[in-house]
Parts: sequence; structure tokens; C-alpha cells
Amino acid sequence: MNIFLTGATGFVGKKLTEELLNDDHRLYVLCRNEKKANMFINEIPPAFRKNVNCVIGDLSSSLLGLDMKEAENLKGKVEAIYHMAAYLSFDPEQHKETFDVNLEGTRRALEFSEKIECRRFLYVSTAYTVGMETAGKEELYSSERRFVNHYEESKNHAEHLVHSFKDRMEVVILRPSIIIGDSRTGEADTTFGVYGLLKAASLLKRKVSKKDGWEDNIYRFLGEKELRMNLVPVDYVAGVLKEALTLGENGKIYNITDPSPLKQKEIFQVVKEVLEFPNLELVPFSQKDKLSDLENSLNEALGIFKHYFTRELHFPCHNTLSLLKRAGKKQLKLDHDNLKFILGSYKK
Repeated sequence: MNIFLTGATGFVGKKLTEELLNDDHRLYVLCRNEKKANMFINEIPPAFRKNVNCVIGDLSSSLLGLDMKEAENLKGKVEAIYHMAAYLSFDPEQHKETFDVNLEGTRRALEFSEKIECRRFLYVSTAYTVGMETAGKEELYSSERRFVNHYEESKNHAEHLVHSFKDRMEVVILRPSIIIGDSRTGEADTTFGVYGLLKAASLLKRKVSKKDGWEDNIYRFLGEKELRMNLVPVDYVAGVLKEALTLGENGKIYNITDPSPLKQKEIFQVVKEVLEFPNLELVPFSQKDKLSDLENSLNEALGIFKHYFTRELHFPCHNTLSLLKRAGKKQLKLDHDNLKFILGSYKK
């Protein structure tokens, strides 16, 4: 199959590219410039390079920056588009950039799909388009709600836009939760979420271990022990995205989430073991005023994730589990040992 991808140079995109090339698909990959195209091609095993064609362009322009001749050459040839490119920022000052890429860029990708007569469009969103509510579903969420940040809001609006095209082409919306490293290799390319915690705790250990007797003290991070946090390995996400290419149904939404997510205390225990830092302690946000200045400074660095540490969100994934069953694939089962391998490999 001939497949066009945006965002293929990102962490999830690279994993999906591997999956698709292993299935002998031919890929057209949107890259912002020649330098990024060359870097992308050089990371692909030589045996697969003949099936990859890098296309220079970006989401800020009509036809995604391709000229008319390039677009005409793709007309009727591309059978599916994966739109994964996104602007991931929680900074309220970057509202315009976030919406320009995540909403208007999606609009341009859909228009491009129509222009080249591609009949299948797979949109990679996020499970957190649920906003400030905690009960998720595999349906569109109203845009008339409060959101934690502009990223969530922009992706919510983009989902509505994609869904509005379902009578003009086949559209599939895929929503991963918090993406972590590869369950097979541990490879990761992020400082978000649990990796932000891992990085902050590692920095804390380096600072305090310079003083005698540091092992006798307790060092505190803020969290809610009993609340669950939904983590998904990147290879699991890429596997679902690949199966959705042929099994995803028009207009359906698929939450790529853990059906039995770990509690924060279980995740924190893994962080302690990976860092060999047993005197870390997870304390509730109600004890924030009891933290030392050092503890406060490191916890404040994680402040942008506070809403994800203080609420337990529920993401049903019946559509995804049904898709995996039809594909003959197993559902995710992330336990202590799996997570320790992933985080431990990242630390190394």
C-alpha cells in the first residue's frame, strides 16, 4: 500500500514507520527540509530505503508545501494518510502556534488528502481531549468544556474537524494516553510525564548525594498514591496504529490506553528502584507547604503536569481491544517489571 505520513520523524512516527516498512508498504514522508529528510533516511535500514520517499513541505502551507506537480504525481496513488504531526506545548503563551499546527495544520492535511484523492485518513490525537472531566469514552467530546491546556483544546477541535469529513473519506481517530518508551528496547525520546519525574528525581539525587548523611533523610515529591496514571509503551501505540490502517472503521474513535493502569505509588516505586534512591517519598499535594526549598524547586518544575497527577482519568478502550482481537494481537499488560525495564533502559 502507498501511505503518506506527517509527523513520521517524531518518536511515535519512527516506530510506526518501522512497522509499516516491515509489512512492505511504500511510504511518502513529509519532512520540513532536506536536512531532516537526510537524517530520517539515514536512520532507516538500507534494505528498506527503496520504499521511502521523503517529500519536502510543512503543515503551514496549502498542499502541505508541495508544488502542483508533486501533488498531481500523488493523485490517485496514495491509499492512506497518517496525520501525526503536532505541536506539543502546554505554554499558554503559545496558543496561536498550537492552534496553527494542531487545528489549521490538520485542516490543510485533510484538504491535501482530498486534493490527491486519498480516501482514508488516520488522525493521531490524544486521550486527553477529555479536558477537565475524568470519565472518558470512545466518542467525540464536546468542545464546550474546560481544558487543562491549549494542546488538549486544539486536539479536541481537530478531532471534530476530522470527524466532519467522514462522509467525504474514511476517517479514523486514534487517541494514545501518556506514551512511554519501547517495551522491547526501552528506547524513549521524551521528558514529559513520568520521564519528567525521573529526570527531576535523578537531579535531586545528584544534588543531595554530595552531602554526608544524605541517605538518612527523606526527599519528597508530590503525587496521589492511590490514583492511577495511564501509561502506554510506544511500540504498543505503533502496533495499534498499524492495525487501524486496515481494520479501523470509518468515523470510529480508538483510545490507545491501558485497560488496567498502574497506581502512582507503583510507578513511583519503579522510579525509586531504577534510580537506586530508596529514601524518596511520594506525598499528597496537601503537604506542599511542608516541602523544603530544594524539594519545592524540583516539584515546581513538574507543575505543568499537576492536573495529570491529581486526577484519575478513566479511558475505556473497547474499540481498540476489539480491533486487536480481530488482528490476533494481545491487549496491553503493563506491570512493575515491564515498566522497570523501560525506565531503567532510558536511564542507561
